[in-house]
Amino acid sequence: MALFTDVNLDKLVFSSDGKSIDIYLIDMYEGASIGTLRCSSVFLCNYQNSFVDDDCLACYVGEVEYTKLDNSSENEFLKKLGYGFYNKDGGLYRPESNELFHIHIEGSEVMLDIICGSFDVLSCAKTNPVLSCPPVRD
Repeated sequence: MALFTDVNLDKLVFSSDGKSIDIYLIDMYEGASIGTLRCSSVFLCNYQNSFVDDDCLACYVGEVEYTKLDNSSENEFLKKLGYGFYNKDGGLYRPESNELFHIHIEGSEVMLDIICGSFDVLSCAKTNPVLSCPPVRD
């Protein structure tokens, strides 16, 4: 489900304890801040870019999406993203979290996948008619 559409990824900020990530998004037309997404209880962060020369953030990413992972497909999904921690029984280690969410951001130069126990939209400013702010989660 889309949280934000038609946005630029401006910056990523890790908390000092490494357990949360704030994702700052800006309007692609004006460059104004449109929202901050906080991912908490993060246990997987896969960031990739294809920057060359002077390329850098901020860059267009289109949509910021989330999916609630279900127990039946969790392990396959984590393996696909390259999660590498195993428990003493040889299975994938699963953090102590009731639910897991996949946050996905992808553009022509950047891709970001985060698996976290929770996330919150800290701010959202509708700055143009194309932008959509996140719906209320159930």
